[in-house]
Amino acid sequence: MYEFDLARPVKHFEALPDGSDWFAVDEFDHLQTMIVRGVSFPKQFNEISRVTARFSPKGDYVIWMGFLRGYDNKGFNTTTTTVYKTTLKSTTPDSIGSFTSDYNTLVFSASGDHWAATLPAASTTQRGLRDVVLIDGLIVAKNNPSPGMFSFDKNESGWAYRSTDGRDENLVTQFAVQKMYTRSKTNPYVASNDPIVYHFSPDIKSFPYILDSRDYDFDYHYPAQLFKTTYFQEGKDTAHSYIIFNNKRQPNFRWINNIQIDTNGPHIVYFAGDTAGDGRMAMTNDKIGLVIRDGKVIAGPYDEMGRLFLSPSGKNIAWSAKKNGEFSIYLNGKKLGDVGAYTDCYWSADEKKLAYLSTDERGKNFIVAGSKRSPSYERIGRVAWTSDDKTVEYCAVKYNKLVQIKQTF
Repeated sequence: MYEFDLARPVKHFEALPDGSDWFAVDEFDHLQTMIVRGVSFPKQFNEISRVTARFSPKGDYVIWMGFLRGYDNKGFNTTTTTVYKTTLKSTTPDSIGSFTSDYNTLVFSASGDHWAATLPAASTTQRGLRDVVLIDGLIVAKNNPSPGMFSFDKNESGWAYRSTDGRDENLVTQFAVQKMYTRSKTNPYVASNDPIVYHFSPDIKSFPYILDSRDYDFDYHYPAQLFKTTYFQEGKDTAHSYIIFNNKRQPNFRWINNIQIDTNGPHIVYFAGDTAGDGRMAMTNDKIGLVIRDGKVIAGPYDEMGRLFLSPSGKNIAWSAKKNGEFSIYLNGKKLGDVGAYTDCYWSADEKKLAYLSTDERGKNFIVAGSKRSPSYERIGRVAWTSDDKTVEYCAVKYNKLVQIKQTF
């Protein structure tokens, strides 16, 4: 399909499973270049981050951002971010605009029909256009410091995000800027004991699959709420977390992460730390890792947790975890095999089959479908099942060549 330049290592790669569209980022002499369907974009950048260079959920367009690092005469960072969009109909990427910004984020709506970018100011002393928020390439908000935690509502017509303005925590919508609370400490970066509730929804996803969270109410569908009992180690109550899901409180745990909810809303799964030994008031986190489904422990303890994968209907659950020095992947509690530290999973349409991606001892990627393991590749793009649920297909980079693979289950 394509042969890359051996002198320019591929830093980032993504492709649709059938190979109809793809892009890659290569690097030479600390400068990175975007390659779209085999055509190199002429402009070079200091960085094209994989977090802000992605296909839409449906794969019908690519949004990417190029960073040019810089400093002014006072030494402050003046990074310039240029936002681009490209589709199959585009002969060259279309520039959306350039902004003095750094630590940017890219968010897609649940359907993938819309996208948003938060572009925080690169310097606290920055003047002019700053702290920009884009939706579908248009500026919808600006000048609200440190924009983040952007979310579309379930109808994808409304939106909200958080802004930290000194000591004030604000909620910004298309209608108004509303103060949520003022931090109780003069230093805005010191932990606050103001109440915070985290909300989770299957409509809100972060790259690539883990559900993201927001700490404000914003018209969520099938919300779960994560509460924390304390924010200070010196508090009399050691730090517990618990979830209220479908109006039912679940048990206390030392920590909770990797929360996922099925698309219909009745099932929730997550990793958690056991609360055993709280009476010792230990200052270190020596709590064991557990897998929780609908408030009940279904697996564990593990020495280290990896990633969690809930099937769309909620009937099946897979996870990776480390025990006795080895990372393994499990399906509904049954060990499927040993994996590297990174794992990704792909359900067939009927959810009866699972293919997974992992890394070998050299950090290269491979796919396991059934009992068949693929060769190792430097990069693997999106993985999908064919319509008959008998084959997975994907594009991969092996040595310096881009190839398209169909792997029978």
